[in-house]
Amino acid sequence: MDFKNILADTAHKKSQVITAISEATKQEIIKYTDCDPDKVKVVPVAISDKYRCVPKDFNHSKPVILNIGMAPNKNLIRLIEAIEGLEVHLCIVGKLNDEYIAKLKSYNIEYSNAFGISDEEMIQKYIDCDLMAFVSTYEGFGMPILEAQATGRVVITSDVSSMPEVAGFGAHFIDPFEVSSIRTGILKVINDATYRDELIDKGFKNIQRYNPDRIAGMYEEIYHEVYRINNHKG
Repeated sequence: MDFKNILADTAHKKSQVITAISEATKQEIIKYTDCDPDKVKVVPVAISDKYRCVPKDFNHSKPVILNIGMAPNKNLIRLIEAIEGLEVHLCIVGKLNDEYIAKLKSYNIEYSNAFGISDEEMIQKYIDCDLMAFVSTYEGFGMPILEAQATGRVVITSDVSSMPEVAGFGAHFIDPFEVSSIRTGILKVINDATYRDELIDKGFKNIQRYNPDRIAGMYEEIYHEVYRINNHKG
């Protein structure tokens, strides 16, 4: 007996409103349950005010590329293959296993690795990087996109799942299943300063959608809606 599925089935039937952190997540809820689509309200995750703009001159001689996460969907293998032969430094947050270390060595990638770090140390990773490559094959949301945008760093991310929705116009989009697409995107933002600045500016505009007060207001409206429904029934 699959108690997890039974619980999920019971929960959505008893709930008056279900919140999802992205439209992509909403569609998955609908796909895998018989949930009424009108019940599901999209309320994204708010960006912490700890992440603020810290200007940095782009390191043209050896840009630092930040990669966050080690789960299979984070797509590190393809990212490694994409930067083969490029004068870059790959900063990886997440504990590397033997497979990844061997891949990095075989492709002669200059890299650094950190894991189990504090929030302050994570913020510093964003500050120190020149661009963030968030080339996942799947995400329910993608908070690192917003954290990099808030810091003022150019973002390269995937054109699938929730990532276009979260990034808005403030990122260069690639096909995460094509190494050549990832490489082309990285070279584009490294070599085109005007394009880089445009993406960073659009990133600052995008994060306004994730202001904590705005997100709190969205939840407040849902609570009022539930109250109105129950009050009407009464």
